[in-house]
Amino acid sequence: MRINIGSLKGQPGFSQRETRQLSQDIIASDLPANVEVCSPIDVDLVVTNTGKGLLITGKLVSDVQYECTRCLREFPGKLEADVEEFYRTTHEGMELEEDDDFFPEEIPVVDGDEIDLTDALRESLLLAVPMKVVCQEDCPGLCPQCGQPLKDGACDCAGPDIDLRFAPLLELLKAEDKTEERGKEDGSTKEKKLQSKD
Repeated sequence: MRINIGSLKGQPGFSQRETRQLSQDIIASDLPANVEVCSPIDVDLVVTNTGKGLLITGKLVSDVQYECTRCLREFPGKLEADVEEFYRTTHEGMELEEDDDFFPEEIPVVDGDEIDLTDALRESLLLAVPMKVVCQEDCPGLCPQCGQPLKDGACDCAGPDIDLRFAPLLELLKAEDKTEERGKEDGSTKEKKLQSKD
């Protein structure tokens, strides 16, 4: 996406708005397999001449189809990304303020009257994709044995099989539990005897 900023040059404090629709093709090939863009990307940007350069802020929105990473069900959603980019309008060095947290050599410089924002917008959209997509926060996922979505209710599968290598450990834990229970019972019996003598 290219925008013309010729009218903003030499006009500190002035701004212009850019609203467009971009093809989903700009990110379709870079998205994970469980995210599919279903509509053009709505772009709403404001370009402002700050006196030091051009500040571009705005929002990107698109309809997407997600696939839950737990239960594998597809569900509709929105992909929304905030945009904030800064471009210098001169090759001359910039004076940094104390709260600046960037390096001047990393700031792109505008040559001519146009800026190509395609890469910046693609990066903003990709960073907005959730790391883990779930249909709902408490999605229980799938049964590990039959694959049925547990959101539909419990299946008829038996409990998980116990690895035979851990069977001795399980028996040991059961024995410890029984010992603790006997100790509690013996303690309560002694207390009752002492109370009856009193």
